[in-house]
Amino acid sequence: RHLPPDHWRLASADSLRGEILTALGRPEEAEPLLERSLERLAAARGPEHRSTRRARARLEAFSLSRR
Repeated sequence: RHLPPDHWRLASADSLRGEILTALGRPEEAEPLLERSLERLAAARGPEHRSTRRARARLEAFSLSRR
C-alpha cells in the first residue's frame, strides 16, 4: 500500500529522519526536513496533536544545538 506524499505518517517519519541527521552532524539536511514535517503535521493533525508536538520538540532541539 502506498501513502500519498502529504500523509501525516510520512511527515512524522521525516521528522524522525531530521532528528537522526542532526545526531549524525548533518544539519544542512536535517533543518528543512524538521521544518517541513512540522508544517505538514500541524496542517494534517492539528497544532496540539502529540505527533505535531513531538516534531516541534525536535525542531526546537535542533535550534538549540545550533547555538
